[in-house]
Amino acid sequence: MATSYLSTGPNVEGLFAVNKPTSISSAEVLRKLQYVFRKSPLFKDWLSAERDKRDRIPNIQKRRRLRSKKLIQVKLGHGGTLDPLATGVLVIGVGSGTKKLPLLLGGEKEYLATAILGAATDTYDRLGKVTKRAEWRHVTKEMVEEKLKLFRGEIMQVPPIYSALNMNGKRLYEYARSGEELPKEIEARKMKVDVLNLLSFETKHNWDLPVVEADDIAKSFAERIAKKAEELEGLEKPEAKRAKVDGNGAGETTFLTESTPAVVDASTVDDGTPPILRLRLVVSSGFYVRSLIHDLGIALGSAAHMVALVRTRQSAFTLGEENTIEWEDFGIKLKEYPLLDGEEKGEKGKKGKKGKKGKKGKKGKKVEKVDEKGDQDGDLDEDLDEDRDEDRDEDRDEDRDEEVQKEGEEKPKRVWEEKFTRAIELFEQSERRKG
Repeated sequence: MATSYLSTGPNVEGLFAVNKPTSISSAEVLRKLQYVFRKSPLFKDWLSAERDKRDRIPNIQKRRRLRSKKLIQVKLGHGGTLDPLATGVLVIGVGSGTKKLPLLLGGEKEYLATAILGAATDTYDRLGKVTKRAEWRHVTKEMVEEKLKLFRGEIMQVPPIYSALNMNGKRLYEYARSGEELPKEIEARKMKVDVLNLLSFETKHNWDLPVVEADDIAKSFAERIAKKAEELEGLEKPEAKRAKVDGNGAGETTFLTESTPAVVDASTVDDGTPPILRLRLVVSSGFYVRSLIHDLGIALGSAAHMVALVRTRQSAFTLGEENTIEWEDFGIKLKEYPLLDGEEKGEKGKKGKKGKKGKKGKKGKKVEKVDEKGDQDGDLDEDLDEDRDEDRDEDRDEDRDEEVQKEGEEKPKRVWEEKFTRAIELFEQSERRKG
């Protein structure tokens, strides 16, 4: 059960969820919430107790280091990364509630995903650059329904190269960006897909295929990675579905797909509209929706990438319920995410100049434009940093404070405070029921 620093008043420690908007990273959600929480009377006693706790630290040098920080942050962590493109349930741990976040790894997650046929990208979503264009006119709704059968149940899935998983001390996306050869193959992971349904097959929509082409080096690299993934997963033509059976008689299906889709030159594609697929999934933790869509495109003899993703549920947290707070309730406005067309735009930071590829922060040091092109579902990974607040650059926090303060003044803070208090109460009730 969550404990509180408060002797009176509502508890502020535990788990709740926010409906993350599409224009912000999961890490940025924490940073903006920390400002809002720090300015709220609801956390006044918590912050005071944290300050007293630091003062009681026996190690003089450590105490001096902590005192040198101008701000004391509310301790926050998240229990599952969502990419900037994705929206939906992002579970947040507050104070001692951060210790409960690893328990969410075992919970299932539910998504609504939208895919478009006709092109594959290096990131497997619409923010990436096109690595392959392929024919799509032969694909029908019935064909999609049939191929989806290959991805249900227990499957082996190779994570995308643009992910935050580590390999030999480096993130996978760092290898992709540099074009450096991977020191070893990306290992396939056993995943469980309890539900995978086609909600609609639409030819009238407002989505367009990406226009920015990857360079030849990136395309060659993507092709090599795809071949390695196909070999590792045993991708073959789908006339037969191969099943592995262990000593206990339990079956494990490795999905089989058709050979590489025919590549078409962009100039040969007419004005027809490639279809979009709307899917509903209930999957195990660690599942990459982007990878499924990419592999589904191959299975259809075409190519595909993800254009939208909504996490509707994670464990006991569901969109629309009391334990999930709408982002608008916090009164924070958001700027449009700058990479919608695959372009790399700069952004000014403290003592930094505008950059061509990303943004510069304190003292002009470059900061990567996407710090967590990682798990679509967000299996904690290295992005769960319970002590992020104590390691963050305080000068950068002060810069963000000025921006968020102006944004946060439009709505009464009491709106989110009441909903937050109720969400923490629900968490406490669930902990008591567990005994």
